[in-house]
Order: sequence, then structure tokens, then C-alpha cells
Amino acid sequence: MLERELIKHSDDNNFIINMAALHNFTELVKVLPKRLTKPDYLYPDREKFHHECATKANEARVKERAKTAAKRRATAAEKKKQAEEAAADAVRAEELAAEAEAAAAEQRDLESDEGDEDEDQPSDNEYQQRGNNSGRSSDSEGDNDNGPASDSEDDYAPRGRRRNGANTGGNKAPTKKRKHGNR
Repeated sequence: MLERELIKHSDDNNFIINMAALHNFTELVKVLPKRLTKPDYLYPDREKFHHECATKANEARVKERAKTAAKRRATAAEKKKQAEEAAADAVRAEELAAEAEAAAAEQRDLESDEGDEDEDQPSDNEYQQRGNNSGRSSDSEGDNDNGPASDSEDDYAPRGRRRNGANTGGNKAPTKKRKHGNR
């Protein structure tokens, strides 16, 4: 007896390919007329089936893209709203800081109008007029009697010329430049 099944299933996970059935099929194709061995297609109009499947897949992709675009737009709108709120908060904070500064200035003016109780200590201007930099003054230019904090004017040379041995206040001979590195 000829076995007709090409694949024998013992259960869902196990199956056996029946090579004898395959051999029998090839032998039958050789013997039987063509009209009896013509395969029956799962879908008679394969081109129509292909176009239907492609259309469904394309519609699914378009829906997914639209969904993703909607999410992006919602996220962008939320970020824009947060940025506007942050800008408004920053403006409010600047206004509050200006009000606080104005209140502090007004308080200082009121205190200075009440009278100078600190007449024992000279002000910053008086320190500067006396030339005393050890007081409250925060001058960093070095205007004291010891001279400037930087090099003297005799030692000044522009950056590139100093490297090449220009007037640096010392007896440094100019160095020779090499064309091709250190040979």
C-alpha cells in the first residue's frame, strides 16, 4: 500500500518527513497524466492575494507611523508648554529679584538717612584717597608703592617675539628655527 502523507505528525512538536511518500509522488507525476498531478493552489489568484496582503501591510505601517507622529507631536507640545512655563517662571523670578533689590536699596537709603553711626571707620573712597590698599578696597591692579605686580615695561615683548629671543630683559640669544622638526 502506498503511503500518501508526505509529513506524518505524531504530535504538535514531532513530525516525520515521509520520504517514501515523496518518492511515490514523483513516481506518480511521471506516470499519471498532467491534469491529475496539477497542484491545487492555496489561493487561486496569487497576484490578487499578494496585492491584498501588501495593502494590509501598508495600511498597518501607515497607522503605526501616524500613531508615532501623534506621540511625537504630543511630546513636542508638552516640552514647548514646559519651556513656556519655565520662561514665565524665570521672568517672575527676575521681577522678584528686582523687587528684592529695590527693597534692599530702599532699606540702605533709610539706614543712611538715619545717620552715619560708622564715622569711626573710613569709607572705601577714603581708603583709596589715602592710598591704603590693605583696607577694605579690593583693587587688584597693584597700585601700591611697591610697583606693579607684573613684569616691568623693559621686559615686555609680544608673545611670539619673546619665544624667538626678542628683548626679554636677559641675554638670551635667538634660537634658530628648523624647517623639519628635530633632526
